[in-house]
Amino acid sequence: MIYSPDILIPRLCPLQFAGVEATNEMKHYPDAFRYVQKWHTTEAMHVQIRHSTTGKTLTLGMYDWATGLLICHVHSSQTTLNGYFYYDFHITPVWDTPPSPPTLPVPYEGLVYFKILEGSTVLCDTIIGYIDDAGLIPLGEVEITTTFDTFLLEVWNSHTDFDVDFYVTTGYTANTVFQIRVEGGFIPNGYAPKNDMGVFSDQHQQDSMAFSMPYSQRVLTLGDSLGIPIHMIDRLNAYFACDVNIIGNIQYQCYEEMSVKEIGYMKALGTIGMKTRTNRFTQNAGGTVYLVDRNGVYLLDGNGDKILI
Repeated sequence: MIYSPDILIPRLCPLQFAGVEATNEMKHYPDAFRYVQKWHTTEAMHVQIRHSTTGKTLTLGMYDWATGLLICHVHSSQTTLNGYFYYDFHITPVWDTPPSPPTLPVPYEGLVYFKILEGSTVLCDTIIGYIDDAGLIPLGEVEITTTFDTFLLEVWNSHTDFDVDFYVTTGYTANTVFQIRVEGGFIPNGYAPKNDMGVFSDQHQQDSMAFSMPYSQRVLTLGDSLGIPIHMIDRLNAYFACDVNIIGNIQYQCYEEMSVKEIGYMKALGTIGMKTRTNRFTQNAGGTVYLVDRNGVYLLDGNGDKILI
C-alpha cells in the first residue's frame, strides 16, 4: 500500500507497492490478485523510488510475515537527476541480529513483507490486503527460499527512462542492475539456431561472405500453470524494454512483442521471443563476452572499460 503522495514507485521496482485503487479492487477479487513473489536467499534486491523532496533519510525494512519481526533493514542513498530525487536500497535477506534462541531460521527462509519508512512514518509497504470477517487476507507476500522453479531476469539501460535513474555514467554494475524473479523459463521446443550473414557479389558475380554471426532464438514463458498477475506481466514488459536483458549470465534481446493469454480474471500466461545478443565485438579468441546496447555498441563502465558479463 502506498501511503504518501510524495513518492513514485517505478514499474522496474521488483516489489509490489499497490495504490489505493488497486487495493480496493483486490477487496472484491482476492484470489485473482494473490501472488507470492520469489526471492533467493543469496540475492540482493535493488529497490529505487522517486521522492518529491531531497535530503530525506529513508529506510527499507524486511519483516517476517507471521510475527512482524524485523529481519533486516538498509538505509537509502540519494541521487538527483533532471530535477528528480531518487532513493536507492540494496537489501539481502540476512539477519541484522539473529534471534536468540532462534525462533526463525538462520539464515532466514520464509514469507516476508517490506516497508519503506521515513523515521517511524511508513511511506509504503507490500502488505496488500484487506480486513473482512475472517481477518486479514494477505496478498503481498514475498517468499525467501532456495527451492522453486523460477528464473532471474537482470536488466540495465544505457539511458535514463521508465522513471528510473540507471546511473548511466557509472555503467552496468551490481549496484545499478535491477533484478526480478518470476515463474517460467525457456521452453525446450522453442530453440532455433540462426545466422545473421551478408554475401557480397562482385562484378564477376563471384560471391564472398561479408559477415556472419551465429545466434540462437528461444521462447521464454512467463508464469506457470496458475499464471501470474497482470501487474507482473506489465512490470516484465518494462523490464524487457531495457537495453540489457540477462538470463543465466547470457545477454538476450526481444525479437518480437510479448504474447499474453489470460487464464482468469487479472491473471495470464506470457511468452516472448528472445535472441542471444551478440556482435563481432562481443566474441573473440579468448571467449570474452561483453555487454552491448540496443545499437550493438559495447557498453563502458565509469573507467571507460568494456563491461564483461
